[in-house]
Amino acid sequence: MTAATASIKAAPAFSVYCATKAAIRSFARSWTLHLQARQIRVNAVSPGPTDTLFLNHLGQTEQQKMQFLTSLVTRVPLGRLGNPDEVAKAVVSGTPSPRVLEAVELTILTGWAEAVAEALACAPECVEALLADAHAGAPWRTALGIAEPSPQLSEGIYCIVRAVRAAAPPGGVPTLNALLIAAREDRPGEQALDGLARRVLRSTLEQFCTRHGKQI
Repeated sequence: MTAATASIKAAPAFSVYCATKAAIRSFARSWTLHLQARQIRVNAVSPGPTDTLFLNHLGQTEQQKMQFLTSLVTRVPLGRLGNPDEVAKAVVSGTPSPRVLEAVELTILTGWAEAVAEALACAPECVEALLADAHAGAPWRTALGIAEPSPQLSEGIYCIVRAVRAAAPPGGVPTLNALLIAAREDRPGEQALDGLARRVLRSTLEQFCTRHGKQI
């Protein structure tokens, strides 16, 4: 069954599409329980924005289409649309292409990026404390009974920490503008995890600025 990330993340003007994809996920969860006694497995794949013919039939002008595609890409941490072959391979083999982080880890990484954006915008004096709390072994995780992040996720979080500190002036914290400019810079030869963390940070900051009407 083909769902979509739209099933868990709303989009303006796509309410019916989002609702139908959410229904597919609900069917999959229910049928999984209903059919387990018969040894039938039910899976739903939820790809992000994918380059399919669907994108050519939205009744848009060429300019509107390009603006729409650009807006989609800015929300994708990998910085590009998916392609149908990637989705097909995951469905046929039951195993997706190798990835830097698991989906749940990517969600956590995005949460840290959002925390950075909120702190920079609303409480810049707290940014350094936030970054200090990001490392593995921080006492708050034990106090709240939260498991330590995997080595890959821990390194991904630290990639964001490094990016924030690299964009900061001596003895201070970066502005949202400075951090976003730094996150938008292409870095040939960077490690896959560094690149992923930078794109997550860029996408999160751009969406934050759009939501709050900040000009970059």
